[in-house]
Amino acid sequence: MRKICTITFILISLFSVISAANSSSSQLFEQGMEAFKSGNYGSSELIFRKVVDTDDEYRDRAWFYLARSIFNQKKYKSAIFEFNRFLLICSTPELCSEARYWIAEAYFYMNDYIKAIEEFRRFIAKGINKKLIVASYDRIGEIYYNQERYDEAIIEWKKAVTRSDEKSRDNNRIVKIGEAMFQNKKYEEALDLLEPLMYSLGNIKTASRARLIVGRSYQLKGSHGKALRIFRSIPDSLLKESPFYDARYYKALSYLEINEVSTARFYLESFILIGEDSQWYYNSKYQLGKMLVGTRREEEGIELLEEVRRETVNMELKSQASMVLSKLYLDSDPEKAIPYLEDSVSVNDPETQKNTMLLLANVYLDVNRLEDAERILEYLFSQHTYDEDIDRIQFLLARVYMKQGEVEKALAGFEKIRELNPFSEYLNESNYFLGKAYYEKKDYKKSIELMQSYINLKKASYKYEAYRIMVQAYFKQGNIKKAESIVQVLMKYYHGKDDLAAFLYEFANDLQQHNGDVNRYEDFILSRYPNSSYSGNILINRGDEQFKAGKYDAAAYYYRKYLEAPKREREQSVLLYYMISCFNAKNYRTVVNRLNNADIVNESSYTGKQLKILLAKSYYMLEAYKTAYTIFMQIPLSDFKPADLVMVADSALKQDDTGTVVNIVNAVRNNNEIYSEVLFQFAAYYKKMKSYESAMEYFARLLIDVPGSSKILETRFELADLYIQKQKYSEAIELVENIDEEEYKVRKHAVKILSYFGLDEDDKAMDIFNKHQNQILKSMYAEQVLRQCLEYYYIRDDLDNVKKYARMLVKYSGNTSIINYYYARLYLKRNMYKTAYYFYYKVAQDQSEYWEESTYYLGLLSLHVYNNPSRAFGYLENVAKKKNAENDFVIKSRMLLAILLNEWGKVERSRELLNTLQSDSMNVLTRVKAQNLYDYYGYKKDTK
Repeated sequence: MRKICTITFILISLFSVISAANSSSSQLFEQGMEAFKSGNYGSSELIFRKVVDTDDEYRDRAWFYLARSIFNQKKYKSAIFEFNRFLLICSTPELCSEARYWIAEAYFYMNDYIKAIEEFRRFIAKGINKKLIVASYDRIGEIYYNQERYDEAIIEWKKAVTRSDEKSRDNNRIVKIGEAMFQNKKYEEALDLLEPLMYSLGNIKTASRARLIVGRSYQLKGSHGKALRIFRSIPDSLLKESPFYDARYYKALSYLEINEVSTARFYLESFILIGEDSQWYYNSKYQLGKMLVGTRREEEGIELLEEVRRETVNMELKSQASMVLSKLYLDSDPEKAIPYLEDSVSVNDPETQKNTMLLLANVYLDVNRLEDAERILEYLFSQHTYDEDIDRIQFLLARVYMKQGEVEKALAGFEKIRELNPFSEYLNESNYFLGKAYYEKKDYKKSIELMQSYINLKKASYKYEAYRIMVQAYFKQGNIKKAESIVQVLMKYYHGKDDLAAFLYEFANDLQQHNGDVNRYEDFILSRYPNSSYSGNILINRGDEQFKAGKYDAAAYYYRKYLEAPKREREQSVLLYYMISCFNAKNYRTVVNRLNNADIVNESSYTGKQLKILLAKSYYMLEAYKTAYTIFMQIPLSDFKPADLVMVADSALKQDDTGTVVNIVNAVRNNNEIYSEVLFQFAAYYKKMKSYESAMEYFARLLIDVPGSSKILETRFELADLYIQKQKYSEAIELVENIDEEEYKVRKHAVKILSYFGLDEDDKAMDIFNKHQNQILKSMYAEQVLRQCLEYYYIRDDLDNVKKYARMLVKYSGNTSIINYYYARLYLKRNMYKTAYYFYYKVAQDQSEYWEESTYYLGLLSLHVYNNPSRAFGYLENVAKKKNAENDFVIKSRMLLAILLNEWGKVERSRELLNTLQSDSMNVLTRVKAQNLYDYYGYKKDTK
């Protein structure tokens, strides 16, 4: 019994251990899966190893995910090893099958594509997981695609489509198939497949990929309109990301083909900004660089082409960029073209390569790198013995020998051309090159003979060049007349040659050294080659000559002609001198019109700043002061010449900007003349604004700070005017007393006249005036002096002289009232009442300082002379209404109205007026008079 119990206990304990072990494996597996799903593959690997070691029902799954964890850590060799170990003991068919898939994936990521494909095929053959079978086809297709085995890739992707149940993925595969067709240059098949689908594909990115392929297919077929229509259907939101930003590059290519260059440039520039990771990045820089060459942005284009040449790994593209760059220098600086030509020979096309090597050999020849030229030409001769260009190669070799001084070898070389090609075009050219060689050896006579012989040939390719060498040879011999006669031939028959301008320009320069007349040659260049750099140089030289002579209209003409040609090298600097010439010639409107339409490329440059300053100065001279001021304020004071700051200060003062003028005053403190000019302006501004204290301060500051300034005398007079204004007449006289310069004599007399009048020394004033009357009446002081003279004779009751000076003064506006007032007073004094009434009436029409008095006397004269009480009452009442209770004529009008009203029986109104006079007036006498009348009329006191 006891034995049975013991056995039972052992069995129960064993089952408990097994149960506990199962429970432990389950928990560990779940923990491993949680770590795996969260991407913590290192932890999941460790946990799954523990589960595998338990060797229970979780072993298969744990081992499978153990291998997956290793795979996901990118330890592909270890993963393959673990999956293979797993396959040895695997008892779960699904996991056994899937392990094959992951082994294939590991080989794929290890770039072992042969084994990867092999494993994917094994998996497909026995695979259970349909989704992974489809993925295997995808992966095999991807490998084939990357290996450029496009037909095989298509087959695999089609199999994937056949087995797949996911439409969205199928759409992607169809696009990939179309892309493979495209890469295989089967554009029609790609179009047939993708064009019907590209607008029905659900996913916008998938649809846009299809449109990229369709558009590119049309483009490569030459249908650029259709291509652009397709590219434009790709949403703008995608054009900032790969691969869709490639559409910008493709658009540029098609716009180039249809000659919409500016639009193409826009797309190339926008693509370069974002497409750095694109395969077309350097292609786009090449295209843009090639476009910019020959434009104002040529430097930018060269920089782009240099970058392509330096950084691209595409040798064909590098060669193309180098070829474009070489052409920039072939004519102007052949030696500089050599490195680019050397890079250009890497092109794939044999014919292009041969022609490039021949071009390079030519350049080597031109720059006297004769060994290099010989090496290339001998190589070409050995490689192209039966080529149609073999005679050209031999011809160039003979030229090399000639330049090397091996005349006999050169002659033999020229003879060999006949053997190679009896009809070669190069046979007749030998005399030319021999003549050239003799010229270089300074045997000018022999050179001329050979050139003449060559020119006499019916077919002479270098006849133009031969004439040029003959000109130089004759010139070297000192036979200038003969040289000029041949130049006439060149001008008559070869005026279409691009480089004739350069030759004539140099010839004219040489001729000028011999005191020859060069105008006919320069005029020929100007008329036949108006846009050439040589024409430009002539125009600049002529413009500069006129500019230095101070003939600014003539200088402006030549500078303008220079600027009429496009893309001038010195456009900005010549524009500056053109504008200076126009400004100095006072053609300010021309400056404004030109600079408002000019492209001032770089306002931070010296030229740009000076053009802007000229624009502002021209507006100033046209009295468009506000516009001038606005432009001036955009320029730092430090950029102005000191003399220009006078104009800046004046424009600022015209806009009441005194702060800027203070800054200018401080900026020019060390330049006495400009400092005095600006101080003078500042003082004059305050004088005009009637801020007399400030004006006097700045005029005085000028006198103290810059006693030697050219503005000193004028400043003394301005200050004297202010002293007169401030009634400091003695100080005014003192300021001008010692000024004896002829130009200031009249002004001095005027200041003294006004000052003596102010000091009541009227006879002194009149004595000076009578001596210098004609000059003073033509001066700026004429009106002031005439007013004083008028007053002088008015005070002396001299009606005739009042009339005389009134006739002079009436020419100046604003003096009518005082003239009529003086007439009225003088005629009233003479009891000529009707005449006095007439002038008082004229004065009363204006609200001048004489209005109350004149209107009052109009009332008196209406009452006593014209016996018209009602009119008198009207005049008096108008004066009485004035609020100035202390004005004598307001008081008199109220008194007289009170009397009239009493006489007319209007007692209450009379009493009110007298009450007002008593209550409002501060004058005791007025109040007494009003009280006396009040009592006399017996008015009762107002009890209110």
